[in-house]
Amino acid sequence: MSALLSPNIDEVELTYEDRSGDRLSGYTDVGHVDEQIAGTIGTEDRVGYLVAFLPDDGLPSAAASRHGPSKRRDAGVLGTVELVGFDASGEVVARNHFGRGVAHDYARQEREGIEKARLRLEIEAAERRDGLALTRSNVTLCVDALRAGAETVSCRELIHEAAARKLFGLRTAGPGGEDVVLPD
Repeated sequence: MSALLSPNIDEVELTYEDRSGDRLSGYTDVGHVDEQIAGTIGTEDRVGYLVAFLPDDGLPSAAASRHGPSKRRDAGVLGTVELVGFDASGEVVARNHFGRGVAHDYARQEREGIEKARLRLEIEAAERRDGLALTRSNVTLCVDALRAGAETVSCRELIHEAAARKLFGLRTAGPGGEDVVLPD
């Protein structure tokens, strides 16, 4: 893992839990943009930079899950990482429970995936050969799916039809380009 640091952080301690629940230390290295480097690259910024290494937990790459398809559904080792930053005198100047945020993100992604799947199944169950019936419950289902990122072609068509007819609190974009209004 890598991160930008405040320039007053000279050392970072990284700990994590292994599979057996033991708390271990990971390797870290901190670098700084000093005056010489700043002059060479033409900046006045003073920052630190952290590079740290964690063991492979056997799960798919975390980067792949953020930038493309992945089967990773668990924060794994990343979900247990804690960072403590020290200044030149050895005083603690920063503490970050990085793993809590990562674990929260993975749990949120899992909940969102379950919700999208549920909505798609409900849409599929409501669909007829000619699409979705123009009913308040189907429009509400499709609006929920749209908001969750689980919309389908039949939902987009249904929402556009309801908006064109000004039904259920929907309306089409006006001449000024205002957005479609969706019911709360």
